[in-house]
Amino acid sequence: MKQKRYSYSVIGAVLLGAFGVMPAQAQDQVPFTMVIAQTPWYPAFESVVDHYEQETGNKVVLDVNPSPALMDKVRNSARASEGEFDLLAMNALTLPEYYFGGYVTALTDIDPEFSIEDGIINYGGSANWNPDTRTIGEGAVYGVPINGNIQLLYYRADLYEENGLQVPATWDELKSNAAALNGDGHYGMVVRGNRSFADSSYNFFPYMASYGGGFMKPDGQGGYVVTANSPETLAALDMWTGMAADVSAPDAATVSQSKMIELLATGKAAQAVMVAAAWPQLEDPNKSAVVGKMAVAPLPAGPAGPRTTLGHWMAGIAGNVPKDRQQAALAFLKWFQTREAQQVYLDAGGIPVRSDIYAENSQPDGPNRWMGAMAESDDMGVPMFVIPEGVTMVSQIELRLQQALLGEVSNARALDDLADDIAAILEEAGYPVTRLAPLS
Repeated sequence: MKQKRYSYSVIGAVLLGAFGVMPAQAQDQVPFTMVIAQTPWYPAFESVVDHYEQETGNKVVLDVNPSPALMDKVRNSARASEGEFDLLAMNALTLPEYYFGGYVTALTDIDPEFSIEDGIINYGGSANWNPDTRTIGEGAVYGVPINGNIQLLYYRADLYEENGLQVPATWDELKSNAAALNGDGHYGMVVRGNRSFADSSYNFFPYMASYGGGFMKPDGQGGYVVTANSPETLAALDMWTGMAADVSAPDAATVSQSKMIELLATGKAAQAVMVAAAWPQLEDPNKSAVVGKMAVAPLPAGPAGPRTTLGHWMAGIAGNVPKDRQQAALAFLKWFQTREAQQVYLDAGGIPVRSDIYAENSQPDGPNRWMGAMAESDDMGVPMFVIPEGVTMVSQIELRLQQALLGEVSNARALDDLADDIAAILEEAGYPVTRLAPLS
């Protein structure tokens, strides 16, 4: 297994040289360091890095951190005269900070011939950034997807069959199915409502987006309309809190992502809206009591259609590191995009970022039966935020959602208070703000 952060490059080089198996291209690139979070998909990514090192002889040092600590290390490195980290892992929520803050450089500034390979999934255009218009989704390529995480519907296929249930097309149908499955030793559903960084907010987001709601939207003139207390957002919150109260595991306000996975893996919950990266844990006989019993589908639709939350990860190259380390990091990203590398990633339990890998490996049965739902969800992904102030908003969103889940205030009051919070953050950042009429 790859050792993290310390000494692997030296130890690996010594061992390879000692046994006479040093790859001929070992000196093609200098070693580089990637800073990354400890996530459910990290072990698969580590396996891919191992494969890259074995295949090319080039060395990668992985600096692995608990997710809450990642951004502090990135900021410290990005603000130094010379950065410590060359390749930066960027998740969908914090991506705007990397772009707006100038933490990463255009990949064509390192290699003018670089491009995203055909078949790499778009993920809302998040690879592109225009620093002049400050717009994500246009301009030069600044990042490459490294994990295709989105939210999907996990459900017990065996229980669906036993109860004559159909895969739900709407949230109402999902709630009806959950009611039918509630009892007999398991909960019909599990809602993730824990108050933590992007815990409940991430789980709630696809409900809100599918109802046509949102936290805010551009006004077309450089400002924002705060929509957190729109009727559409309220309807979505009513569905989400109703699901938690009526058909979900108890104490939804304390359920984290890890708890949700545990409830599914132990057979105590029949369904959940959960990230694709959790799939391997449910198919691991050492961790799961429901191996072979789970199925996955695209998320149900609301009045505005089906939506899912982009929770993918990108990799960008720091602008404040030496050119040879930038080139080494880009060499890895070029390799990582390839069909061969993505197949290795899938086989290691990762979430690929190429559409052809999904087409070639999707199956109605077997360990890759989740891939069809992923392919169907390609164009459903919506980013939670497209400005860096979104990260600041998350703590207030988590607070207001928890107050609603616990019944401390009405849903309408929680959203009115959230609208106040978001408006204050936007105004402090200098954006023109438009408000809606209060709900409560």
